[in-house]
Amino acid sequence: MAEWCAENLRDCQAWKAEGIQISTTSNEAARLFDALLRQYVSWSDCAQLGGMDQTLRIMLEAEPNAIMSRVISLGLEVMGTGRSIRLDQNYRNQLNQLLNDATKYGTVYERNHAKAIHLFANDKMLAACEEWEKILNEIPNDLLALKFAQDAYFYLGNKQCIRDSIARVIPKWKSTTPCYRFFNSLLLFFSIF
Repeated sequence: MAEWCAENLRDCQAWKAEGIQISTTSNEAARLFDALLRQYVSWSDCAQLGGMDQTLRIMLEAEPNAIMSRVISLGLEVMGTGRSIRLDQNYRNQLNQLLNDATKYGTVYERNHAKAIHLFANDKMLAACEEWEKILNEIPNDLLALKFAQDAYFYLGNKQCIRDSIARVIPKWKSTTPCYRFFNSLLLFFSIF
């Protein structure tokens, strides 16, 4: 169903060309990050890549210390409510390590994402949303910031913010941007309700 997830995946240079500064030098990790992100946004497993779990595993193996690989991995855990820092010391340590690593050697973009996930995991959902909105203000084509913000607003029951955050960035997107149609449809849906 979601075979488009494996097509034209962005490598390190392609991410930079879009204004998204990631510190990984592994093109494989960068492409798999893109593949995992597309599957997450579309809520579908890409059979060519073995689905989200397999994509995540291979991405982390490609470069275990990549900041954005860990941001999406730990972020998916907290967004899916599968792990909690209160109940899982290892998860808390992983989040703290991510934040420390992002501060030490990550780009500004990566530090902001690590901070937002850390806030969300520490029950500061509104502060996390504000951080993602700051990222989107600087980089309106950041699919991860938009999706994480959407999910957080959903948990907060704030459909207006879901609509408004999409409405602010979608005019700045190209129709060829991955998941453009998905977010355009979501904008229409939340404009009606």
